[in-house]
Amino acid sequence: MADHNGIAKQFVDYYYQTFDSNRNALGALYKDVSMLTFEGQPFQGVQAISEKL
Repeated sequence: MADHNGIAKQFVDYYYQTFDSNRNALGALYKDVSMLTFEGQPFQGVQAISEKL
């Protein structure tokens, strides 16, 4: 059985390390149907999310 907490921690660690060092690389984690809400504003899709990040 998968260690869900361990997998989630690895993902979060990777995400924030990449966010701090190379934000543009985070676009690979999103799809056109992905959504990000920041301060109440929604952003949908790779391009919109990447621009916001």
